[in-house]
Amino acid sequence: MNNFIIAWRNLWRNKRRTLITVSSIFFGVFLAVIMNSMQEGSYSSMIDNVVKFYSGYI
Repeated sequence: MNNFIIAWRNLWRNKRRTLITVSSIFFGVFLAVIMNSMQEGSYSSMIDNVVKFYSGYI
């Protein structure tokens, strides 16, 4: 428990650096989720278009 307290205090010694790091991690994860959902949606749309124009789900 002592190490956790020391680590927490050390994180907030330089608040600007901590906030920049946290915000960059947040935006990175947010953009990764957005790109993943766009990729899955594109794949689904491509599959539906191919099925619609050709022989359908066999």
